[in-house]
Amino acid sequence: MKNKTAVIILISGLIMIGLSFLVPFLSGIITETVTLAIRWGMFAAGLTCLIISIALFIIHSKKHERKKLLPAGASYEKRKHFMSAPEEELLALLEQLLKGSSYRVFPQASLASVIEKSSGGGFYSELFRIADYVVVEARSTEPLVLIELNDASHKKDDRRLRDEKVEAICYDAGIPVLNIDFERRKDVDYIRHQLKKYL
Repeated sequence: MKNKTAVIILISGLIMIGLSFLVPFLSGIITETVTLAIRWGMFAAGLTCLIISIALFIIHSKKHERKKLLPAGASYEKRKHFMSAPEEELLALLEQLLKGSSYRVFPQASLASVIEKSSGGGFYSELFRIADYVVVEARSTEPLVLIELNDASHKKDDRRLRDEKVEAICYDAGIPVLNIDFERRKDVDYIRHQLKKYL
């Protein structure tokens, strides 16, 4: 689409430049001053169109070059939402409960950002999992507790195994995991009580 636009602008520019050379033939109809003004105005407009079309071609070319770096047949698009509505609700509640304290909460935290593998084998790939939230000490940003909002998907066998691996890694690293049932995500007193166990 952008490439077609560039072609149209290019053609328009060439037409304007071409017409600017025909303006002198109107000198017998309009004054020389007006003729000159029209000629240079059309030439400038045509030249501007040429510059814009060249810029669009360059941008399109670079985008095409980047596309070559992707796996064959692969395409990507931006998500419409960074978080789900329930996750936003719980984040708002956590922020409310921690307001004015020495703690901060961040959503969508990669395990690799709070835990590092120090030695040996193990579930290295699990460090690329995402925890729903991490609560850190405000000044040092030391991670203190991970929080998971457990909806129905966490009850599936494969998800349960993944959760068990994550919790084992976090336990070994010394970071507790607070699991909050989906149905209790709005229970202020319950969540406040659970946070006090770790903060």
